[in-house]
Amino acid sequence: MINVLIVEDDKLVRSSLISTFNWEKYDMHIVNDAKNGEKALEVLEQESVDLIITDLAMPIMSGIELIRVVTKKYPRIAIVVLSLHRDFEYIQEAMRLGAIDYIAKVELDEENMDESLNRIRNRIKSKSHTSKYYVEESIDNGYVLLTDHAFDCHNILKGVLDSQHMNVANENCLIIKTNRFSVELLVDTLIKYHQNIGPLLCITSNGNKDKIEINKLIDHYEQLIFYELESDYKVAIKNIDQILLPERISKEQLGKWKKQIHSLEWITNELELTNLLQLVKNARLNKSQLEDVLLWTINKCTRMFYEQLSFEIQMPDEFAHWKEVEKWFYEVKQKIYLEAYCSHYSPEANKCIIQALSMIENNISSPITANDISEQVNMSRSYFSKCFKDIVGKTFNEYVRFVRIHKAKHYLQNTNDRIGIISEKVGYIDVKYFSKIFRLETGLLPSDYRKIKQGS
Repeated sequence: MINVLIVEDDKLVRSSLISTFNWEKYDMHIVNDAKNGEKALEVLEQESVDLIITDLAMPIMSGIELIRVVTKKYPRIAIVVLSLHRDFEYIQEAMRLGAIDYIAKVELDEENMDESLNRIRNRIKSKSHTSKYYVEESIDNGYVLLTDHAFDCHNILKGVLDSQHMNVANENCLIIKTNRFSVELLVDTLIKYHQNIGPLLCITSNGNKDKIEINKLIDHYEQLIFYELESDYKVAIKNIDQILLPERISKEQLGKWKKQIHSLEWITNELELTNLLQLVKNARLNKSQLEDVLLWTINKCTRMFYEQLSFEIQMPDEFAHWKEVEKWFYEVKQKIYLEAYCSHYSPEANKCIIQALSMIENNISSPITANDISEQVNMSRSYFSKCFKDIVGKTFNEYVRFVRIHKAKHYLQNTNDRIGIISEKVGYIDVKYFSKIFRLETGLLPSDYRKIKQGS
């Protein structure tokens, strides 16, 4: 049974979470709840907890602060983020610190919650299962066979190999401790007796490999299969020297990727997209982290091109292999390019306007003028204004106001910042003028908008 602690400052949300869903169906039991991170730490001193589901924005001690403490003091406890909605920056920070998943509050219906709880249970059990196994011996010219589904490699290969030459690390990993038979022969044998084999990653060794390195292969089998297998093949044979293990991604690295995605240069420059995808691939992100990268992309492109596009940019239904992620990016790039770019202007002019959109986004808290931006993209003021209106569908000032109000909505919905602080963050020094513009655009005062969106 997985013991669960709910951490959420809204008492009604806590009560609803505890009473509405069938936790026992997923081997889960609510042992306690807490209204902030500080209270949660007090509970951890008294209760045995396996899973914490925590809100991020809480008084006294936030969810992010709680995650930092728990991952250091109680590393065995799994953490899931409960977010008001898909707040990419906060969620990604939580995932970087060690959270294994997130649940969006707007998706707290029975069907979505069942799917989330099932996914979380499987991740916790998979993590606890694989952590029980350690390879005590090194591999001398042997093989490691990894699958993402359980099948009995050991019994199938008994007719080829002696038991002393095989080590069943877990249901997803079989270690072959001899190269007396080629890896191709072993794969052929598995296929012969198990027609539905796959995906299967066979890692060959060049001699003595440190046992910790082999354990890393076992711990990250899902990511290795995801990145090393091609979509069209069920089996891949790779030398261990070709294998990249997942890295701990720094906040700086995530920021760099986000900046590259948000620059939108990859829309106009295929080499830029190729280099960006290679960086992400080399980091061996898990599927949850990778999903966040796709969500960043969708969020940014939707904001930038919402008026020009006749289609909705959607997350792929599933991506079983890295090649499917690459294909998705190239398809999104091509669709946007065909619909959002104005054929009446040169590729260079289109690219300059996209650069201008990125500059506006990145400097929204500062005074922004068409004259300044046109100079930075090396266009005359008049030609820039004409291109901007034709390509974007709004005048420069209309678009800047749109971005500022959109950002303000985000802050009002997802932070407890004062209205005056938010006004400054989106480039309005005069809070009264900000409130006036916000009301003209939305029909609501900022304070009323916050009450409706935060449900209080």
